[in-house]
Amino acid sequence: MCIVLLVDSDRYQSKQGFVFLSVKMPTTSKGKTSKTHSSDGLSDAQRKMERVHSEIPFPVQKRLSLADFPGCETDISKIDLKAIRAHFEREGRLSRDFLKFILTQATKKFKELPNIVKINSPICIVGDIHGQYYDLLQLLDIGKWCPAAKYLFLGDYVDRGTFGVECFLTLALLYLQYPEHIMMLRGNHESAHMTKHFNFCTEVCCKYDEEIYEMFLECFYSLPLCAVVDKKMFCVHGGISPKARSLSDISKIFRFVEYEPDTALDDLLWSDPAPDGYPSSTRFIPNTQRGTASFFGRAAMREFLSRNHLLCIIRGHEVEEKGFRMRKVLPGSAFPPCITVFSAPAYCDLYANKAAFLDVGRKHLHVRTFDASPHPYVLPSFQNVLSWSFPFVVENMYTLLRTLYTTSEEVLGEEEVASGEKEAVARRIRVIRKKIAAVAMMQQMAKTLREENQAILQLKGLASGRLPRGLLRKGPAAIREALSKFQTVAVSDRMNEMSPRVDESEFKKMEEELATEGALTVKKVEEPFDPLAQKLSLLWTRVGTKDE
Repeated sequence: MCIVLLVDSDRYQSKQGFVFLSVKMPTTSKGKTSKTHSSDGLSDAQRKMERVHSEIPFPVQKRLSLADFPGCETDISKIDLKAIRAHFEREGRLSRDFLKFILTQATKKFKELPNIVKINSPICIVGDIHGQYYDLLQLLDIGKWCPAAKYLFLGDYVDRGTFGVECFLTLALLYLQYPEHIMMLRGNHESAHMTKHFNFCTEVCCKYDEEIYEMFLECFYSLPLCAVVDKKMFCVHGGISPKARSLSDISKIFRFVEYEPDTALDDLLWSDPAPDGYPSSTRFIPNTQRGTASFFGRAAMREFLSRNHLLCIIRGHEVEEKGFRMRKVLPGSAFPPCITVFSAPAYCDLYANKAAFLDVGRKHLHVRTFDASPHPYVLPSFQNVLSWSFPFVVENMYTLLRTLYTTSEEVLGEEEVASGEKEAVARRIRVIRKKIAAVAMMQQMAKTLREENQAILQLKGLASGRLPRGLLRKGPAAIREALSKFQTVAVSDRMNEMSPRVDESEFKKMEEELATEGALTVKKVEEPFDPLAQKLSLLWTRVGTKDE
């Protein structure tokens, strides 16, 4: 028995298009496939398969359960996080009972927390993750796993990427075992509205079921909203709100619900710094890029920080080319009022962005960046092979029907002409032609789906899940042209949503100052020193020394 699989080559870090894997199923002496299973759920037959890429392990079939960690129901530390990591890395899943136990315990613990948690450095502040599990593992390896390091995550653990379940469960387990070393805040994607609009709901229902999805939502709603680090840094996913001018106002928000428009909760999760070009006196204006919440200007930041005796705002929410961006220093201050950090490299497998996180100490602030890690390929919308193969089936059906049509036309013509019924012949042939034309249209669309699968996925991601009407009928060239146009628009829109870039003149000035001010460095991974990050580190050092 031979099975041929067509898979995306990105999983194998190849740029040669698709890779065909031909595997042979070994048989027993009686000619039947072996079905003996091992501890990880794989049969002996699966282990002996001849694979072109033998270094790629099979996904784990066995689901980890509570029974695999005796005593964990009374002592959560009994859960071996290394075993969980190894299991998730091989695309393994958990039993429903085990998953429900983790979510129930995490929800219970999160509900006990206030809206604003207070944290002391040293700590690593991490931005959006968006279901990129293998990049999350790299981040934790760079910064060290708990309890060797402390972390604050700013939200958006799910959606866009295909491993949101694994990302959130890994962090939830870390919190359950080391509550003093990790804190998780809520992002705008931790909501029913966003997870149904994007792909997390589909992911959970594919891997588990709707009941588990509802439990995830309850856990999302229980996450705290903000954190204050060293009484200086206000950390939040989106930004500040005109409806919550002080920390005490934020503490009074009822957070255990789906956010509603025009509320303080909506602003904390969705707001952005005002784009470049607005006057320094700008406070709050409608956020036209998001369609909800507010843009907060320099005046609003100055008032919020001054009223609450804070130094700066640390936020996520926006993809950044370098993984981070800081706003210009306010008059009378020596430190940027707002820093954006984004921790999902090669976001959605579309953007060529770096990822970053902040390593904050009493006397240092380092920006650490990293690139994307290879990850397994998942079929679009978590489809099974049969659904994914539909375009191939339709294309072959068309070939068959086309052959039948040609044969039928010849036979009908001979029979009807012989009897003198030429009008009937023409009518019947026209009917057949219309039917074949309809199938031909389906065949063209199916062929386009097959040949341009990856481009279509990118286009749908940029166009809120919908393709322009009639695009599939126009073929591959139209797909590529539309993708180019949408990417141009997406880049323009993204730039408008981002924090303003530092002026080139100011950038050069920082470089000159750094050349004369000493040997402060920025710890980075596979990335040359960034003058802006060095400047940030220097300013933080000055602030820390002054406080001392």
